Amino acid sequence: MNKKGMMLLKTIIAFVIVIIMLFVIFSLMGNILPAFEKEDTTVNVFSKLVDDIYSLDNGKTINSLFTISEDYVLVGFNKSLNYVGTGSYVDCGDFKIKKINKPDDLKDKGALCLCNKELWETDADACKIGGICVELDYDVIDSENECGIFILVGESTNNLKIEKNDSLLDIHK
Repeated sequence: MNKKGMMLLKTIIAFVIVIIMLFVIFSLMGNILPAFEKEDTTVNVFSKLVDDIYSLDNGKTINSLFTISEDYVLVGFNKSLNYVGTGSYVDCGDFKIKKINKPDDLKDKGALCLCNKELWETDADACKIGGICVELDYDVIDSENECGIFILVGESTNNLKIEKNDSLLDIHK
């Protein structure tokens, strides 16, 4: 083979190797990126939910689509209590709850928190340690839940009905 032929062959081999490497990299990115996108999506949807709640007038009702990943728990807190639950497991229909503490900086305030589910299963301070919480001037309840506690657990998409009246924010599926 002459020098031109060898140079052309080396160029073609290098080009094929680059194409294969790009294919492998894009395949790996397709498997890795959805985990980050899912987390970002839940946080972004939480932000939209909070915006919907803040813009809701007293005495009004809205529906808000909320998608939560398996990594999070959405919890509502009353102003007068610094926790939800009783300390022993209680079956509340869609979920069982032991106790979840409200972050200290929200004492005497209503709150809605997006908390780490893994921590929630083992630590009453899950929302303090790994949570994103917003302060509300309302008690947050779920009037359609047998315990009256608003919690969303596990991966799901929900059309939440949100009603704001005086000092009460009622959120339910």
